[in-house]
Amino acid sequence: MKNIKKTALGLAIFFNLFLMLFALDIFGEGYGLVELLVGLFMHLIPNMILGLITFLAYKKTLIGGIAFLVLGLIFTVFFHTYREFIVFIMINGPLYLIGGLLILSSKKFQKFKKNKK
Repeated sequence: MKNIKKTALGLAIFFNLFLMLFALDIFGEGYGLVELLVGLFMHLIPNMILGLITFLAYKKTLIGGIAFLVLGLIFTVFFHTYREFIVFIMINGPLYLIGGLLILSSKKFQKFKKNKK
């Protein structure tokens, strides 16, 4: 189960790097230094939240998995990714996949699975 957790955390890190690419559009707007830094900070707020949730998932796997699923729901509503299927798959798909993998790899889920048998 550690491999599943490592895979999920690796996917979370790569997904965070992927989302950081969207912040690069601020550089082509011709802003001054202060406006550029403020705009870059605002663009990277979702990445900071995702980084904190990834750290939480590293420490507490089940809570982190649930947090990734909730973050997927928040991204769906806030960024309106439900409007186009491909955008939904690109933005929300990894969040749901990571959340599911983390929940599957959590110790409490494994205990629950053993008690069910």
